[in-house]
Amino acid sequence: MPMFLIKVFMLLSLPLMVHAYSFYATLDKKEVMLGEEVNLTLIFTYDNIARAEIEEYEIEELHLEKIKTTLISDEEYHENNKTWVAKQIYTLIPKSSGKLIIPPINLYIESIPLAYQEVYNRNKYLEKIDVQTKALELHVRPIPEGISISGEYKLVAMVDKKEVDAGQPIRFSLSLEGKGNLESLEFFKLKIPHTTIYSESSKGLTKNFTIVSDRNYTIPPVTLKYYNALSRSIEFIDTPNFAIEVHSDVPIETENYTWFWYGVVTLLLLLCCYGFYLTPKNPLIKSLKQSKSKEELLRRVVPYMEQNKNLKRLIFKLETSDKQTFKSLKKEIIKEIHLYTKEKK
Repeated sequence: MPMFLIKVFMLLSLPLMVHAYSFYATLDKKEVMLGEEVNLTLIFTYDNIARAEIEEYEIEELHLEKIKTTLISDEEYHENNKTWVAKQIYTLIPKSSGKLIIPPINLYIESIPLAYQEVYNRNKYLEKIDVQTKALELHVRPIPEGISISGEYKLVAMVDKKEVDAGQPIRFSLSLEGKGNLESLEFFKLKIPHTTIYSESSKGLTKNFTIVSDRNYTIPPVTLKYYNALSRSIEFIDTPNFAIEVHSDVPIETENYTWFWYGVVTLLLLLCCYGFYLTPKNPLIKSLKQSKSKEELLRRVVPYMEQNKNLKRLIFKLETSDKQTFKSLKKEIIKEIHLYTKEKK
């Protein structure tokens, strides 16, 4: 056969050359407890010919309805002189028990056969190929009855100070470290006698509280009961308690100062007799006017938010305010506090 015909035959045969690639998924465990972590590995292997032909590929991002997924590894490497490997590893944490199905995962490939790599208008020969893994089953055993939280956790609590003046707030923070089926601390509530507590919305596994009182108080331990999937036992973790000392030389509220008020009324009557009108200065109003930022203003008005609905509404608006709306809200809050303190008198 003439050499020319051999070359033509080889050129026509190039699109038919077999290239090898595979795409599959594996689980390191097929049976777990609810909240127990399992690893899913996705592996795409291909040879040198396939690498020369592939223009682009993409592994479908994993989203599962009843399983929390986190991508922990994504790498590509040359395993030997003939094979290339793209590898992704996800950690999976089941949110419900029973038989869970991990559906087929897609791999999208765009390639141009070797015969057309160097030709004019090569994109005309672009091929799009979809490859899927097989569906996988994961059997999830339920945790003991009465327990809804599972995983491995450490609960951390902190206060920004342990000694304050009456009416001044402290900040109490809860944060959860570890992993499991818990995604929020919104369910944590705090009740302490003779205090006003402002609870912020949970941000992930962290929750903050602002606490105000006119007397000493103790923040009690916070307890989390959960099922430890590693030791397969029910465990309790507690935070320490925090004793807060409040200096109350000038109490915010008076309870039963009968003789004191008799004296005040008598003094006012005497002054009126002499033609004077007494307008006592309000230290709270003065401190509010001196507030330079919304954080400073919030600290001073939070103790009163549960006493007045209008004030509570304004405080919530203040939280999300910017520099442009801060001044107008500050005036409204001062006006509302002024009316509230007049009513209290």
